[in-house]
Amino acid sequence: MEQERPRNCDDDDAAPGPTPPQEEIRAQLDRILASAEFSVPARVRHFLIYVVNETLAGRADRIKAYSVAVEVFGRDANFDIQNDPVVRIEAGRLRRALERYYLLAGNSAPVLIEIPKGAYVPHFQWRREHEDDAQPAAPPRIDQHGSDTAALIKR
Repeated sequence: MEQERPRNCDDDDAAPGPTPPQEEIRAQLDRILASAEFSVPARVRHFLIYVVNETLAGRADRIKAYSVAVEVFGRDANFDIQNDPVVRIEAGRLRRALERYYLLAGNSAPVLIEIPKGAYVPHFQWRREHEDDAQPAAPPRIDQHGSDTAALIKR
């Protein structure tokens, strides 16, 4: 049985190239979980581990609020998704914790793991380089008289 490849974060915003391989995704997950900046309760850690593992195992289509509530948070089979917001609340907490991690300790991490709002399936992508930082500054324009046009304009 062939495994499904993990999806990229919104394909329009994803960095060019292939989706990170599972080994890279798992290594990034380990870095997140080991980071002091990812300071969340155990249940939020289990939530992240569960959704990443299910996605990498090709079962992303099964990640729904009900399955997360039962598998991660120990709710019974009679769980009422309409009256118990546990998954939505913990998903919000997880999203904020991931955002904090990537702003602080993970600001140079090669792989991004995100949980898009409105869903619980993680998206994986390579970190996009800061395109503005990579572009060299344009050399000054020298006019026909040998003057630096940019310097003249600034005066």
